[in-house]
Amino acid sequence: MFRFSPADLLLLLVVLVWGTDFSVLKWALAAMHPHVANALRFVVSAGVLGTVYGLRCWWTGTSVFDPIRANWQAVIPLGFLGFGAHQAAFVVGLNHTTAGNAALIMATNPLWTAVLGWALGTERLGRGGWGGLLVALTGAGLVIAAGGTDGAVGGGTLFGNGMMLVAAILWGSYTALAKRLVDRASILAMTFFGVLGALPVLLAVGAVYEPTVTWGAVDGWAVGALLFSGGLAVGLMFVLWNQGVRRVGSSNTAVYYYLVPVVALVAGIVILGEPITGFQVVGGGLIIGGLVLVRRTG
Repeated sequence: MFRFSPADLLLLLVVLVWGTDFSVLKWALAAMHPHVANALRFVVSAGVLGTVYGLRCWWTGTSVFDPIRANWQAVIPLGFLGFGAHQAAFVVGLNHTTAGNAALIMATNPLWTAVLGWALGTERLGRGGWGGLLVALTGAGLVIAAGGTDGAVGGGTLFGNGMMLVAAILWGSYTALAKRLVDRASILAMTFFGVLGALPVLLAVGAVYEPTVTWGAVDGWAVGALLFSGGLAVGLMFVLWNQGVRRVGSSNTAVYYYLVPVVALVAGIVILGEPITGFQVVGGGLIIGGLVLVRRTG
């Protein structure tokens, strides 16, 4: 019998923040170039994660570098993949598509994790798993293709949808590659040092586009969006999610992950006034259904 626990409440909070973040971040993107917004929000994220990580090291009496000392050669390159390349594609994609489309396409990242894990020999995909993969990719294809309003590349939200697919593949790849290090380095340490390693690149790219920003037009809503996205969505919520996974179990946590695009679609309506299309409903259903099939039979 299912019993609602404090850990479940934490996971629901994470889902709410992650799902809402797609819409909230668009406030910042409306006020400044995506790469500038990305650099600033990761400054906030690095500060939050660094504070939490530092306090944990102090509480446990662990040296700051001990959790990654034996694997730093892998942690830093993975950071560039997961928090550099992935996030660059993510903000550009989000800037050129709807929050709902972005969330639905990003929901496919476990598929890319499974495929790369299968290629690396760390995951097994049976017939049901491959079938689920095909179903979910069909759904993603519907969402992406519906972005071309004039049939041309770049038409409507097609470009943004394509960039979100690239972002999903990069994050799925990061997750698959990082699995080999999870048992030897804490997830929090890997994330903090990964963000720290990618931050100079994000700042350098953001500096290139900084002259395009009219700072006088950046209002409190845009600043609040950066604090929300960097401090909560990429920072504190990550810590709470992993706490929830430890207490509830990874298999029980999956259902909460499937709720993120649902929350994002609702948030898009409430915050941005985005309509929900038939392609999103059908495509989203296929994506979530395919993910469930991959998880249960892969």
